[in-house]
Amino acid sequence: MKYLFIFFTITFLTLFQLSDGYAAENAKNPSSLFTHKQLITGLNISQINYENWVAGGEDALSWVASIDAKFEIKHKKMRYHFSTNMEYGQVKQDKEPPKVAQNKLNVETVITYLKGSFVNPFFSVKLNSPITRSYDYSKTPKQPKADFFDPLVLQQSMGMGFNPIKELKTRFGIALKETRTHQFTFYSDNPKTPDVERLKVETGIDHTTEFNKTFNKNLKLYSKLELFSSFEHLDVVDVRWRNTLQAKLTKMIAVNVKAHYLYDKDVSLKGQFMHSITIGLTYNFF
Repeated sequence: MKYLFIFFTITFLTLFQLSDGYAAENAKNPSSLFTHKQLITGLNISQINYENWVAGGEDALSWVASIDAKFEIKHKKMRYHFSTNMEYGQVKQDKEPPKVAQNKLNVETVITYLKGSFVNPFFSVKLNSPITRSYDYSKTPKQPKADFFDPLVLQQSMGMGFNPIKELKTRFGIALKETRTHQFTFYSDNPKTPDVERLKVETGIDHTTEFNKTFNKNLKLYSKLELFSSFEHLDVVDVRWRNTLQAKLTKMIAVNVKAHYLYDKDVSLKGQFMHSITIGLTYNFF
């Protein structure tokens, strides 16, 4: 929990410094505080029901709720970027109990010193966690595999960032990664030791690339690739790759195509892949 405290302390101090520094400068124009702000909520629902259907089939209901927020502040030689992505959803088939289908919380803060036009040093903090308890439904009975802040993954990085074009940001750095667990210790335990470790600390190389392209007011593409390799095992790379293509049909209805890829050798020797095509409600507060 102390790592969570450190994360929110850094975020609070950053925002406090910004609000204090901008108080006088933006007294006549408060809206200039943010150079970019985005708060999008979404709700996708799919339902199918059969009655006297000769060909057979099972009733099904699925839903996914999401929040995607990004705020960016530029002050003199500094740029402060804060983003969070939350998704939670369930699937229910026929008379079976609901199953968790989407369950994630990602938070990131990046502080960049604007030294040049394209290359700038940065410091970042990332937080990843499930939102609630999830299970392995392939086993009978179902086996719990994660819970809120169990595991909790914190990662701090510092290095150089590159911004060759407006839509593309990439950065390389040295990283400190902490994985904290309580019940699900297989995320953090070292099987080579007799004790059960609930905290795993790794140092290594971090790389993040973001591509955010708005083709027109109704079509947007967002892709984020995150890589981490520890100094002890440079030949093994953890991968987190998230892609979202959104096409708006109306102001509040959109089609979302998502593809996520995860690879973490400590969790599974195989890559994890998820893709979905949904249509549902979406609303951008800004």
